[in-house]
Amino acid sequence: MKHMRFEWKASRQPGFTLVELMIALTLTFVVSSAAYSAYKVQRHINSVQEELTIVQQNIRAGLDIMAGEMRMAGYDPTSSGQYGIEAADAGSLRFTADLCEDGGDPGTCVVNGQSITETYLYELYDSTGDEIKDALRRTPGGSAIANNIEQLEFYYTLRGGAKTLAPDDDELKKIVSVQVSILARSARKDYKYIDQNVYRTASGAVITPAEKNYHRRILTTTLQLRNMAL
Repeated sequence: MKHMRFEWKASRQPGFTLVELMIALTLTFVVSSAAYSAYKVQRHINSVQEELTIVQQNIRAGLDIMAGEMRMAGYDPTSSGQYGIEAADAGSLRFTADLCEDGGDPGTCVVNGQSITETYLYELYDSTGDEIKDALRRTPGGSAIANNIEQLEFYYTLRGGAKTLAPDDDELKKIVSVQVSILARSARKDYKYIDQNVYRTASGAVITPAEKNYHRRILTTTLQLRNMAL
């Protein structure tokens, strides 16, 4: 009987060497790091754009309310002579309008079921108790209509074209329009950003913010006081 011999041969299958594996892992790490860095940059850009959109909306919201009410300054349908601009300077404007149309002293009234004030005071005030004026309000002691406001300027035009930041008592009745400049900032600091901009108001005043890590926008508009021009 013949003995049969069996020979076993190990099959050679292709694989990765240790060097190839290390190169692959390194390339994967590099690509992943680059992708993550790009994601962080894009996320930061989107965050900044959202902040700036909010800043812009904040300014426009305040100006829209201001425009509608300031155009009513001096509204006096009964010719009582009790309504007009009471005080004005570069940072605040106080005026009355006879929205009740009763010719009485400026106060409050109910129109279409809503309580309406006839006295307005636009100014910045300290909304957080840190002794820094940072919000815009529209009535004496009222709440904010726009937050994170750093600068508010009223620049007045009188009959005849003269302009002033501080009209005297005789000039209050001669105001026919107001240029309003509002400088607003983002709610949060951006430590990757340094604000090196110089901002100018309607009067030409230069504003160089001390806090450099905020994004800012400034907007200036002209409001005609139609009742004061009569």
